[in-house]
Amino acid sequence: MEYADGLPIALRTGTATTVTVDTSRLGAFSNTVIYVGPTTDGCRSDGTVIEGLEIDDAFNSYYGMFITRTQRLTIHGNVVEHVNWGAMVLSESSGRIVGNAVHDGFPGKLFAAGSARNPSRLYIESNTVANNNDGVRFFGTSVVTEHLDMGANTRVELPSPINPTASQMADHLEVKLQAMRSRTMSSVCAS
Repeated sequence: MEYADGLPIALRTGTATTVTVDTSRLGAFSNTVIYVGPTTDGCRSDGTVIEGLEIDDAFNSYYGMFITRTQRLTIHGNVVEHVNWGAMVLSESSGRIVGNAVHDGFPGKLFAAGSARNPSRLYIESNTVANNNDGVRFFGTSVVTEHLDMGANTRVELPSPINPTASQMADHLEVKLQAMRSRTMSSVCAS
């Protein structure tokens, strides 16, 4: 990473794998460059590590990263930029988000609550959030997509329960923030 005042601002040239979408897929369904979460075939993504990626979406999808119902997650040393909606969206997920930079999203980062089965306990340190309509948002409920377009991937996102029980309801979020730089219209919002 390249740093300014000790916080990440960009990936060093030649050190990252660039992931981009070169075909616009905006339509009736939300789409994402990277999806991390359970799928209808029984797969879970607990323990996922996302490190050293540059996601430059060129405004061709809604989300840079959409992460849901995933535990022991590590997101480290990534740059996510030029997305139409959320650069980095986490719901009902726990883990560490350290040393990332997000630019040109709405919001830059969104962290949503978890449930007893999928808690949201996040440690967030040394991230830069710049040039986003909203810098960082915290939601007291989970974020659900009705249909998530997975592009060429044949897996299908596991839908959230239509009539969730009390234990399936997302209503709790624990966050520890350290040294986050946010340069946006509104820095931190809690809903």
